[in-house]
Amino acid sequence: MKVYQWFGVFLMLFTIGCDCSINQRGRVFSNEDEEPIANVQIKLAGTDKVVRTDSLGYFDLQYVGGARCPAQVYIVTKPGYKSFQIELDQSPERTLATVKQDSRPYNLKGKNFYPDSMNKSTYIASIDFEKYSKDFAVRGDSLILYLDLDDPDLDFQKYVKGLKSARWILE
Repeated sequence: MKVYQWFGVFLMLFTIGCDCSINQRGRVFSNEDEEPIANVQIKLAGTDKVVRTDSLGYFDLQYVGGARCPAQVYIVTKPGYKSFQIELDQSPERTLATVKQDSRPYNLKGKNFYPDSMNKSTYIASIDFEKYSKDFAVRGDSLILYLDLDDPDLDFQKYVKGLKSARWILE
């Protein structure tokens, strides 16, 4: 009889201690050409759980832990791309996502940028660009992430192109 009691206590403690289960799958693409990116690292923050995308950009992160689940904060990294950090709050009715944002200064190399070459009194002395990637989609139970190239000069070219499309006169 005592063996059954101890087995019941062990079974109860085991099920209480392992009721956190996270399963997040998804895919990672380049924001430049929308091609899948292989070997991207996806880490569940606050744990040692790390997975990498396959050759088609797919990942499947499964985590089983203790009684309390960590926040679903995913840190996504790949050399040559801007990092991505997203926190998901999921329930059967909805998914709320919070994307980390921060900026970093772009070095104009000591030169002012004149959007209007006819007006030298209006210039841009400094510019900040987004430090992290931020485009994503949630499709069903899949998380789709788009990583931006980590190239400040490319960010500046896109900025200038945006000014041109807004009908600014550029030198």
